[in-house]
Amino acid sequence: ISRSISQHAKQKLSDDGFDSLVNPIQTDFRTLPFKDECFDVSCSFGSIEHTPQWGKTIAEQIRVVKKGGVVIIGVPNIYNIWMRYHLNVLVDKLKLLEKFTNFEIHFTRDKLSQVVIKHGLKNVKISGYHFFPKILRWVDLYTKCHNEKFNKIYSLLIAPGLSFCAKLENKETRLNLLSENLIAIGVK
Repeated sequence: ISRSISQHAKQKLSDDGFDSLVNPIQTDFRTLPFKDECFDVSCSFGSIEHTPQWGKTIAEQIRVVKKGGVVIIGVPNIYNIWMRYHLNVLVDKLKLLEKFTNFEIHFTRDKLSQVVIKHGLKNVKISGYHFFPKILRWVDLYTKCHNEKFNKIYSLLIAPGLSFCAKLENKETRLNLLSENLIAIGVK
């Protein structure tokens, strides 16, 4: 993570009274500075997919977890209902958000399952989460940066959709496999 995000996390922990319990570390996820099997749990969301060497990143996350420990990995779903992958390709080609985005890989349910099993996880369960479409987050980011008046209108229009998505995410359904992201939970 970036230095500014790490500093922000430290400040937030301090403000909330947790600074003595947690120590954020800025490091490269591909080469974690920890011994093998030193954590009971490892959890990542919104990070592995931004690393071109994502296989090495997954292997590192699993390496630092003790035998019998739990690994949780959240990544973008290539088959999500909002066609996120295809929108990313379009946005990249048109260079619409070049200053605000970076590398991002998308996974299928099978690919994510195969990769984490290959790197040593057992009892793997794959599910979906986050039904809110990324394109709306892009529009939100763009309007905040370029047009405050349009952003207010956009916010009013999007509120009903947010409510619907929140209700859908809280239900166990096959539709979750079409969600924005996939989550793998497994035991080392």
